[in-house]
Order: sequence, then structure tokens, then C-alpha cells
Amino acid sequence: MSTLSTISELRQTLQRWLDTSDVEQAIFAYYMLYHPASRTRLYVTYDQSGEVAGALAECLTGYDLFRPLYVMLAENEPALRQLIQEIAPQRRPGYLLGPIHYLQVWRDYFILSGEEVFRLYVLDVANFQPIINILVTRAQSPDGQPRYEIRSPKDEVLAFASVNWRSPRFAEVAVHVEPAVQGRHWGESVVSALCAELVRDGVTPLYLAGAVNQASIALAERVGFQDSGRRLAFAGAEWRPTL
Repeated sequence: MSTLSTISELRQTLQRWLDTSDVEQAIFAYYMLYHPASRTRLYVTYDQSGEVAGALAECLTGYDLFRPLYVMLAENEPALRQLIQEIAPQRRPGYLLGPIHYLQVWRDYFILSGEEVFRLYVLDVANFQPIINILVTRAQSPDGQPRYEIRSPKDEVLAFASVNWRSPRFAEVAVHVEPAVQGRHWGESVVSALCAELVRDGVTPLYLAGAVNQASIALAERVGFQDSGRRLAFAGAEWRPTL
């Protein structure tokens, strides 16, 4: 397992293992390399030749201020199990994020709740055509990232798109539309405006759509996102009492 003592040293090691230009590794690269160090703990496992075989990032995020997000990527099942066993002593409940085929292994260690499978979409930057909507205005999230909104005459936010996370190459885009105004394609408008700014900054937008959420899939594809083929699993996790 991890033999280096600082997160900086571990990140230097993982920088050589991860492909930061690979869309399919983008979300793992963000949490393992770029999520604030003060809110990240890294675990790394190695094969018999001393090469990295897997890594797990335990991250505190805005999704839940008290329960960590465990983001994991491994070369094989034994490495994945070794990573999970590394965090087992603390038995801290949290959330799991990883490739879809990890679900079966997770069930051996955790009682899962709220299981979701996501399709990873990547914007087709070369053919991207921004949607122009004069109702869209630019704002700023508390972390300084851009946010695009449509507000009512009473200044109520009716639709917005924001950045979930951002690395030097990629950024995950999130969107919310109030139920009362769904069907007006305002979600597409705010997402498109945010994507246009990210593209100007040289960052490729990514989007996670629920695998069976047809409205979310349709929004992504109308904006110009393409399915990368990567499927990610997410779930709440409580440790099984037998461990």
C-alpha cells in the first residue's frame, strides 16, 4: 500500500499512472490529483514490480459535508479489494464512485443505497454551436467558477448550469431546471452558455447523465455532447457489520 507520507508525493506518483488527457479517466484524475489537498486523503496500492495498481481518493465535497466520497480506480479486482480493505478500519460511511463493474465488489463490503449508473458524455468541441438565449445571464458560484442562469421577473432562479469540478483539461457541468419551467429548453440554454465559456478557456466540458434518464440524455445530446461509452456507478455506502 501507500509508503509515501505526503499527499504531494502520492500525487506525483499518480500523475505518472493516470492519463490526464483521457476523457474516461478525467473524473478520477480530478479527485486524485486536483481536489483540494486539505479535503483529500489518498490510498495507493502497488503490484509486485512496484508499479501502481490502483488508487482511492477519500474526499470531502459539497455534496455532503460530513460523509466522504470514495473515488476509486484499480487495474484489477485484487487491487480494488486491497484499496477497500485499507479504508475498512475507520468504517466511515460515505459515497462510492467508480466504474460500473465495481458494484459487485462493493456489495461484498458495503450495504448500498441510492445506486445510480451514469453515462459519461463529452462535448464535441469541434462541432459545438452555442445556443443563443437572451434570457441567460452570467453569475459566479461561491468557489469562483462561472455559473449561467435564467431568472424570473421576481429575480428567482428558474434554471442554472454550474461547474461540479474543474481540472486543467476538463470540467463537469451540472444543470438544474425548476419543474414549473421544464419543457422550455432553458436547461440547454444555460448549459450551452457555460460550455461556451469553458471551451474558450481551453477546457473540455463533461456531463454525467443518468443511464435511464431520457430527459438528461436528450439535453446533453441537443447541446452537442457525445456518449464516451464510460459508465460510472455511484452509491451511498454503509459498512457491512460482518467486517
